[in-house]
Amino acid sequence: MAEITDKVLLETLEQKFKEKDKALANLQESYSKLEDAHKRLFESERTRSSFLSNLRNEINNPMTSLLALSEEMRTLDLGNKERYQAVAGMLLSETLNLDAQMRNLLCAAELESGEVSIELARVNVKSIVDDTLRSLSTVIEKRNIKVNCDCDKDLWVNTDPDKFSVIVANLISNGIIFNVDDGDLEIYSGYAKDEFFFSVRDHGIGISEDDQQKIFNRFSQLETGSTKRYSGLGLGLSVAKASSELLSGQISVESKPNTGSTFIFTAPANKDVEVENVCIDGAEFFTSEGEEIEL
Repeated sequence: MAEITDKVLLETLEQKFKEKDKALANLQESYSKLEDAHKRLFESERTRSSFLSNLRNEINNPMTSLLALSEEMRTLDLGNKERYQAVAGMLLSETLNLDAQMRNLLCAAELESGEVSIELARVNVKSIVDDTLRSLSTVIEKRNIKVNCDCDKDLWVNTDPDKFSVIVANLISNGIIFNVDDGDLEIYSGYAKDEFFFSVRDHGIGISEDDQQKIFNRFSQLETGSTKRYSGLGLGLSVAKASSELLSGQISVESKPNTGSTFIFTAPANKDVEVENVCIDGAEFFTSEGEEIEL
């Protein structure tokens, strides 16, 4: 049997120690990954639970109000015009709020399924903005928000009208919700070089730099629980961002706490893209042959 020298023994032990250190490092790395996965799973479960609880409130509360207001309107003296108009206004407000929540839910479900198609049309920007502002007129009046809309009535963009409407509706709604009472809301749109842009600026609470990416996460809300001050499911900005990416665009935010926020949607101008349909007021489409189609 060959004699093992001290040198060989030391080299063997040194190799074993290296292998042990490497195994220990791999084990520590695996443990770290497992710990991160556990944290993500815990956070995902907590987010899901928070969302389901929030969903129950955001759907149940408007439904309860709608039922109560409908019952009051059914028994209301038609001669009481002032009260009748007040109840009708509250009915409209609750209905529009519920409609907005359901639209975002359906949009999120469509995006999650992956079965999303893009159909470009020549879209009148001002008509989409005006339609959105009409649907939010009750809350705009209630909070005395002063809207400054700098969108030319002859401004057109080649885009998907449904996806663009989702972006416009959520950015404007977000600007109203997080604005201050009696605040200003500024809406701009146009072309810059080869890009189309649409921006909404509010003068509300603002967003810290650390939170500016969190707000685009699905179901994410900076305030949660019974103390949160703002309604919503935390879907609006996430579906707007996803819709912008489907249009090969992006949404960016410029904000500081207590100074307001500016959300900017940019996308390729698509001026050279041929489209067959025209969308204006969301109500009429025209084919390239000039045939009018009434919806």
